Amino acid sequence: MNQGEIGNTFMGISKACDYGILVVSFFASNPKGYLKSKHDIASALNLPEEFLSKILQQLVKNNIVESIRGSHGGYKLLKSPQEISLKSVIEVFEGEMHMIDCLDDNFEDCGRQNQCKPLQNVMHKVENEINQILSNVSFKELAMKG
Repeated sequence: MNQGEIGNTFMGISKACDYGILVVSFFASNPKGYLKSKHDIASALNLPEEFLSKILQQLVKNNIVESIRGSHGGYKLLKSPQEISLKSVIEVFEGEMHMIDCLDDNFEDCGRQNQCKPLQNVMHKVENEINQILSNVSFKELAMKG
């Protein structure tokens, strides 16, 4: 099969998620309560400011980052880096992760459950392993050193 003919899905995260992880790592690398403006974050991480605005909105909405208004305002982590898992940030941007559609709680029966059961069992194990690993990695571990 040639690349791109059917499905050819990349198993990974979106650019928004990648940037979200980068932003949380940036804050985790700095002292508690570290407050930075959107412009300063964009400059430090070499990110487009418009896209960063959307990333920060999602992180604020999901209680990972706090927005402080005013002339001396900015953004900071709402929790300690130890309390923020990699999985929690990924799910802000990607939602719950499932290896195959039928592992999603909202999946409607397709009529092929019996034929797919062996694959479902394997993929369920893979999904659980990935989720456990991502849940056990905190941003304290991912803090940028340098």
